[in-house]
Amino acid sequence: MALITLEIEGAEALLRKFGVLGSLDILEDPVKRGALLIAAALAVYPNEKENSSYVRGGPKSQKLGATWLGSTERTRRDGSDSILGIVGTNVTYAPWVQSERFQTAMHRETGWKTDQAVAQEKRAEIMRNFENQIANYLD
Repeated sequence: MALITLEIEGAEALLRKFGVLGSLDILEDPVKRGALLIAAALAVYPNEKENSSYVRGGPKSQKLGATWLGSTERTRRDGSDSILGIVGTNVTYAPWVQSERFQTAMHRETGWKTDQAVAQEKRAEIMRNFENQIANYLD
């Protein structure tokens, strides 16, 4: 599981102005957009390599690309409210294809992007979404 942590400029001012629950309401949209951005990027299949023995979409395929989803979940842990962006798939072999931790050499060689690589690739766009949302409410 990839975990990205963002330091969001303006978050403290948002908290002061709207409180915790109001701020969570405001930030839920960019959290969800971030999860959807990552899910969409993970859904992209790499170009097929010439002379590769790898066969995409065989009879046992669970259609990995079509199953990536992004959503949000509100949680309360240790007395603190938060919103999690969740990206996932129910495909049983996904960790061996796209997990930074478990990806096999074959899938790395065929060009499959990992969860962590995609999260880092989308980091700047996700940050802009947060910054724009906060600016809209603080201006």
